[in-house]
Amino acid sequence: MVLAHPKPFVIPIFPWLASSTPVSGNHFVLKELPFNEVAQLANVEVVDVESILFHGLGETITILGYDSTLSAQPPSVAPADVLNTSNMNELFSILERILVDVTTDHSQNFMACVPHGITDATIEKIMVGVYNLIRQHAHLFEGLWMVEKIRAYTTQNMDDHQELQAHLEATKAAKAAARKMAKEWTSVLRKAKLENEALQAKIRRLKSDNIALRTSKAKTKEASARLKLELDQTRVGFAKEKNELEVAYQQQVDDMFFYDYHCCTKRHDITDDILNIPSNDEDEAMLGLGAGQNDVSTMK
Repeated sequence: MVLAHPKPFVIPIFPWLASSTPVSGNHFVLKELPFNEVAQLANVEVVDVESILFHGLGETITILGYDSTLSAQPPSVAPADVLNTSNMNELFSILERILVDVTTDHSQNFMACVPHGITDATIEKIMVGVYNLIRQHAHLFEGLWMVEKIRAYTTQNMDDHQELQAHLEATKAAKAAARKMAKEWTSVLRKAKLENEALQAKIRRLKSDNIALRTSKAKTKEASARLKLELDQTRVGFAKEKNELEVAYQQQVDDMFFYDYHCCTKRHDITDDILNIPSNDEDEAMLGLGAGQNDVSTMK
């Protein structure tokens, strides 16, 4: 595509505007350029600026997307001598128009044919309007795509509705049973916790009682040792006192014996009271002495 007098903003984006396949009514070649390539413009309608701005670009926009079909016929090119003088003015007035790509989406190429003298502000307004249309178009087709997907999914899964309903009911029943079991286990755990607390309290009480019993046992052992010591001391004192009493008793017996003996000798006027007892006959002497005491007792 060759432009006679392009705007400054067209030159940077010109590589994206040119198509590898010429389209009838959109692409043309100028005759008056230095490289002398001549093309005949086919089926191009001349539209003024008011029609572009206020009629929604309905007559001047060509959409090249996935659904568009390109013409396989190349533009008709005539020799230079075919063009007559009567059509040159119309050709030049048409050739003063330029093609402007108002999008950057290569999947849908919107081309607007505008006059050469149109201002940049007007082209910017046209581009804003086309951008809005593109967004609306994209949102619309996205919504339609989602609706088709939902419809296909609903149609495909309509037969499984009863199975899904039964599965849902079974899931609800299992959930209710699980909740009931959870409540029962919660009550059981709470009861076990209370029993454990009571058992721990009982264990603490038994430990305190055991400590008290150990303390009492220690005190009892100490008292038993003290009583045993006192008993030993009492036994020692009793044995000592017994010995003293035995000695005193023997002393009294001896005193009584000598007193009786003196009384007897005095009564019988015995002056020589020394007994002559042989050393070998001590037992007999003692027996005789005992018999004498018995006699004294009998006499009394």
